[in-house]
Amino acid sequence: MRWLIAFGFLSLWSVWPNATRAHVVVTPDRSTAGGWERYSVLVPTEKSSPTVRVELRLPTGMEVVAVEAKPGWEGRYEPFPIGAARVEWKGGRIPENEFVAFDFLAWNPPAPRAIEWQATQWYEDGSSDHWGGGGDAEHHGSTTTLAAGSPHGGMHRHDEPAAPKPTTAKPPTNAPK
Repeated sequence: MRWLIAFGFLSLWSVWPNATRAHVVVTPDRSTAGGWERYSVLVPTEKSSPTVRVELRLPTGMEVVAVEAKPGWEGRYEPFPIGAARVEWKGGRIPENEFVAFDFLAWNPPAPRAIEWQATQWYEDGSSDHWGGGGDAEHHGSTTTLAAGSPHGGMHRHDEPAAPKPTTAKPPTNAPK
């Protein structure tokens, strides 16, 4: 079983180029400025202490539409303060040599640019790792390039977005146990 997990994880490293530069990985590595995107935050536990929380800082101008409800985890979007918006998942547990993918839907900032994602990963033993943000070479963040062009499939906003509200995602109460 361990070799299957290792093979699966190595397969992820070969599919997503940013994975070779970061341990918490955000995909996709390309999107459209001003368009909407489904982002995935891949969180492996590479220490003997399980991961119990992950937080992703969002670039200015990104508006989260929804945060994935994942059984055993509480997902949350915090839009304020401006410039420090974030999504986080906590309450679950990712054992050593396993990973979980957390998703969120968002409208990208309107201007083309490269986003270097910054993530913090907390472990059950109280330690943490910070990925991205100019830290040491071992802790580079993933990058997503926002290109100019037509948003995904011609999707666009019909109205000006309302002021963002904090959201909390929890699994449905009628989910099987």
